[in-house]
Amino acid sequence: MATLNYHDPDWDAQAHGFDAITVWTLNKVLAEGLSCLWTTRLKKKLMDLKSKRLHRYARRLYPDLDWVYDYREVRDLLVCRDKFKVPYHPMAVPNWDTTARYDGKAIILHNSTPESFRQHLRDVLSQVENEPAEQRIIFIKSWNEWAEGNYLEPDQRHGCAYLDVVRQELIQQKANGELHRECCVR
Repeated sequence: MATLNYHDPDWDAQAHGFDAITVWTLNKVLAEGLSCLWTTRLKKKLMDLKSKRLHRYARRLYPDLDWVYDYREVRDLLVCRDKFKVPYHPMAVPNWDTTARYDGKAIILHNSTPESFRQHLRDVLSQVENEPAEQRIIFIKSWNEWAEGNYLEPDQRHGCAYLDVVRQELIQQKANGELHRECCVR
């Protein structure tokens, strides 16, 4: 049984009865990612300059959407490269947009496309290619978390394209002999 770890190195999954972990690196994106909105970069620059008055003014002019990132630019931050004492199963993130829940305080991974997800999925799959066959497990976040704009299932914009990417990449892995022989990909 695996648990989701939000990048907390001090939390002991095995002490809580878990055999493995997967890591959602959103905190890393928030800490290290560069917003793709110039208004957010301006507010951050004013804060770095310690100009409180100008920063307050900029926040009044542009109060929301401080966490919008270009999916392609933060793709590397979505892959956890840390080492753990317990088995680790990497996570692929097709998209993320919490606007439905948080409106102007949303966290958004902008410009996610099936092709940019393909690159991310390859990065994640490469993390397990040298693991024993029974440990070549990855998680995909999420099948249908619509309130967080995080879903893999078909939609009107991309149809089945995200699912097609997963199928194609797993077929390629299977053809290369990198998947467990009982994998159900056809």
